[in-house]
Amino acid sequence: EYMGETKLFCLRMELNQGRVYVDVVKKGESGQTLVQFYSRYNHSTESEWSDHIQSGHVFVDKVVVANPFHQIGVRNVLEYHRPPWLEPVAPLSIDILHFDEHFVVINKPSGLPVLPSENYYRFTVLSVLEQMFPENPPTPVHRLGVGTSGILVCAKSDIARRNLSLQFQNKTIHKVYRALVVGVPEKLTFSIDVPIGLMPYPYPLNQLYVAVPPQEQSQQPQGLPSLSHCQLIDISDDRSVSLVEVVIPTGRPHQIRIHLAYAGHPLLGDPLYGIGGIPKFQTVSTEFGDRDALPRDCGYTLHAMRITFQHPVSNETLIVEAPVPD
Repeated sequence: EYMGETKLFCLRMELNQGRVYVDVVKKGESGQTLVQFYSRYNHSTESEWSDHIQSGHVFVDKVVVANPFHQIGVRNVLEYHRPPWLEPVAPLSIDILHFDEHFVVINKPSGLPVLPSENYYRFTVLSVLEQMFPENPPTPVHRLGVGTSGILVCAKSDIARRNLSLQFQNKTIHKVYRALVVGVPEKLTFSIDVPIGLMPYPYPLNQLYVAVPPQEQSQQPQGLPSLSHCQLIDISDDRSVSLVEVVIPTGRPHQIRIHLAYAGHPLLGDPLYGIGGIPKFQTVSTEFGDRDALPRDCGYTLHAMRITFQHPVSNETLIVEAPVPD
């Protein structure tokens, strides 16, 4: 009944209901102070975490503890009661591409995060699915970047969740992306295999995934092997922009954005990655003020266009396509 249906939820720019974050103290964390423990979550500074604790937003075993230097012990249950906050605006339309009793496949719009984070809670795919399917909401079994549009597979049944997760883990699922890039690649088909690793980056990330060429492996932490296969599909009349199809046997964070930028053809409008697959250190303007560009910032065109996989119950081969945005 949901096939081909588009759901549009018009949530206003207003405070969400806040969120409770729960942690259980592990053996290696025993003896830390509350402010030491929470400072690992770098969306707030140590000073800000101290203020949160002193404001009575942190509970230890269901009791408010307002002392930032309170020492925690093994199996203490910590709760951070985050007050309501304004989330960045996000598009909330979702197209249903496939629907059955075990899973759904949706077409995610660019700008809509998949899961809650330090910035998003109500404006997520997960939240929209909970509204569409209140009795048994599907849950995503993989991720797409905030700025990436296209196919997202979400499981409804336990058997689908296990089976689909295993297919992704075993890399038996075949995904095809399309991207608009700057310039024209020299070859019709080409592959990029530069490793991807972490480099220091300004707060709040502290680290960012980037291309790590072999000659830089000694100066930076070892990059993870990464491979992208690319095919030139179309070229603009003025040869300033190309449409490229990409298949990624490996699935590193931001791999397509990094690899195409490394190859000299960054995604058109990408505020973060420039030529070489490294950050441009560009400032972006948001409704909350100016800041350094982050991976979640949009502006580029990257679309998960096609996916081929086995049905988790019938084992039938399924091919699902998401129309490329205009």
